[in-house]
Amino acid sequence: MRVAIPVQSAASDSELVASFGKAKQFALVTEKGEVSFVSVAEVEGGRDAARTLIANDVDTVIVSHLGLNPYVLLKSYGIRVYCEEEANVKIDEALKSLRQERLMEITPSNYQHVFGSADRAGQTG
Repeated sequence: MRVAIPVQSAASDSELVASFGKAKQFALVTEKGEVSFVSVAEVEGGRDAARTLIANDVDTVIVSHLGLNPYVLLKSYGIRVYCEEEANVKIDEALKSLRQERLMEITPSNYQHVFGSADRAGQTG
């Protein structure tokens, strides 16, 4: 498993970014718990960030908010998407929630319910 988490900085104690498409860094975590970071500062929005994750062989993403277009792109590559609703969650806390199956998996049938038809809180990515 290779998990991607949009984070505020390339630091092991970084917190999740509220909006996937606004992230400039992603933490990439291997099944062994090894953490590396990939910068998406040069990309434009959620779809380009999703393409970067696809190119880095990610199979799971933990987000607080994710726009429809990057969601569809990730799902088309078989990438599982989970929602972490808590604010200010650090990388290790998000991973613990995933391991303990406390995060909701976002599916085509519940996407609109979780994120709403209009982007939640004015977020767009």
